[in-house]
Amino acid sequence: MIISILILLAGLVLLTLGAKWLVEGSSALAIGLGIRPIIVGMTVIAFGTSMPEFVFNLAATLKGSNDLGLGNIVGSNIANIGLVLGISALIQPIKIDKKLIKVEYPFVFGTSVLFFLLALDGEIGFIDGIILSVIFVIFLWYMFKNSAVVEGDLLAELPKEVDKSETPKHIGYSVLGLVLLISGARLMVESAVDIARALEIPELVIGLTIIAIGTSLPELAASVVSTLKQEADISLGNVLGSNIFNILFVIGILSLFMPTLAEGSTTLTLHFPAMLVMTALLYPLLLLKTHISRLDGFLFLVLYVAYMVLCYTIG
Repeated sequence: MIISILILLAGLVLLTLGAKWLVEGSSALAIGLGIRPIIVGMTVIAFGTSMPEFVFNLAATLKGSNDLGLGNIVGSNIANIGLVLGISALIQPIKIDKKLIKVEYPFVFGTSVLFFLLALDGEIGFIDGIILSVIFVIFLWYMFKNSAVVEGDLLAELPKEVDKSETPKHIGYSVLGLVLLISGARLMVESAVDIARALEIPELVIGLTIIAIGTSLPELAASVVSTLKQEADISLGNVLGSNIFNILFVIGILSLFMPTLAEGSTTLTLHFPAMLVMTALLYPLLLLKTHISRLDGFLFLVLYVAYMVLCYTIG
């Protein structure tokens, strides 16, 4: 058991480092090829922040641990709102950009509802994957067409141009990042399955809690750093964008090759509703307030802790 936990933590470290280096290397390569930073942000960066979920789900699917994969996505989306936004708002109230009500929030809530409806028959299959993938392409097209909706602060740390002599280094970062992602995901899947079996905890619950928090650490770290830099408003856009990519990109693409199963007695009665409720609670805040206050953040954290307790008491 102790060895499995250590392997899980090691896999998490590899996964996080892999995502970081893949994003840094591929971003620099893209900019070196003359691609505008705003486009890099909407594609490479967004893809990179969803890579931990994507690679983990791919590894879980190939291993036949479908519950881990589904639990990771549903749990990550819940954690992004309850844990990431909750902690960020506690550190500093989060300014609300009203543009999010027009674009990102409707996409987040709409795709969350669609995700739930598609799962009602017990699996997200090939046709479902096509539907999600088409919506993902439409979302990307809209973002490209209306690039002004993407906050410039999100790309503030990207260089406007890159020294082409460092191209080999950037390729090395990209390749190393990808290798670490794959290795970390494999270690996490295998150790999570071992832990679940040893403790007689359903794989779905492990995916919804431990794995979901682990793959949400990049978003949590980015949000906390942004908050400490007095840029707390960035975290809200990052969370909404991450939730969109988790459903449309991760589930959509993987379901084209192998169904994502939505099994278990509480999957449709507890976990999906928890994701929808947590997402829906954002709407009145975005519509009526100018900031997500510390009290709001505390309430989101309380709801998240309550959900975690329910996961381990009723599965």
